[in-house]
Amino acid sequence: MHINKITLRETEEFIMNETGPRINTEWAGVPPTSGKKHSNKKLFYLIVVSVVLAGLLSSAFIGGYLMGEKKGEASAKANNNPLTNSVNPIMPQIKTGEVLVVNKDSIKINGKTGEETIKTSDKTLVTQKNETLQLSALKKGDQVTIFLNTDDTATRITVK
Repeated sequence: MHINKITLRETEEFIMNETGPRINTEWAGVPPTSGKKHSNKKLFYLIVVSVVLAGLLSSAFIGGYLMGEKKGEASAKANNNPLTNSVNPIMPQIKTGEVLVVNKDSIKINGKTGEETIKTSDKTLVTQKNETLQLSALKKGDQVTIFLNTDDTATRITVK
């Protein structure tokens, strides 16, 4: 058996020729500190800024949502039913209650908010199911729904 003696210098030359220099360099010949720490710093700052911006943006949306909820609750307390408290001519104001007194130009009912006197006119339509009635046909104790126009005059009264 024959063993070739290889010197240390030959071993270093072989490694240098086959794999390229490895001392203080990467495989592509780029030094390991040439911007790697710098790019890690940039990446870190980019992540921190992104997280901070995302937090600020989400807190702004949450703040707006909560403010909208508070305003919604406040308007709901102030206006329990938009249909009955409206003065919009498209969606007239509606009152319901029990008839107390019927006069020629008004009707007094006991409604949700207590006793109310509502103006009537000769154009006020009174109905019960499919039947048209005269205002004088209403009597004390009738349950009615009254539709009002913008000047709070009854345009229609339905008897239940």
